[in-house]
Amino acid sequence: MQNCQKQHPPERGPEGKMQNCQKQHPPERDPEGGMRNYHKEENIMAIRNVRVEGDPILRKKSREVREVTPKIRELIDDMLETMYEKEGVGLAAPQVGILKRVVVIDIGDGPLVMINPRVVREEGSQTGDEGCLSIPGKAGQVTRPNDVTVRYMDENEEYYELDGTELLARAICHECEHLDGKLYVDIVEGGLHDVVPEDEEE
Repeated sequence: MQNCQKQHPPERGPEGKMQNCQKQHPPERDPEGGMRNYHKEENIMAIRNVRVEGDPILRKKSREVREVTPKIRELIDDMLETMYEKEGVGLAAPQVGILKRVVVIDIGDGPLVMINPRVVREEGSQTGDEGCLSIPGKAGQVTRPNDVTVRYMDENEEYYELDGTELLARAICHECEHLDGKLYVDIVEGGLHDVVPEDEEE
């Protein structure tokens, strides 16, 4: 997901709470502690190419991750690095050519990694501009739930439930749709418009 209201992400440390959300333990698991550091210094991260609209991989359904292998960990690190480099607020694995159910999100308060995410509750609605790194330079009006609950696994193979509202809810829905081969242009209200970078507006 592209940030239509451009802002620079904060330093990507493991500390800090997620905005507009509450992390809850599902009944079958009781993981301890907060978010781990997804950016280990010994890892060499890479910027991956982002697939753009018209690439057939963006219309394919992704497969579930059954085990968090070193390759999946490398994918997660590269996705985060790519998302920050492209100044996005979310990225799904199909956007970098990998058909796995993995998404990363950062709306400004630190990275959120979700493996096999599933939205289990939707309430309310919000309509606003939405963009996508796979459709660069464009945005359009999209209506999304204003409040969602998502269940997912993290890279420690621990399970969580997360409540998100407003921008976080929008980002969760946007990225989860990528995993099923959907793009926001499928539900855009009206046409797309150009997104002008802030440094070109003056």
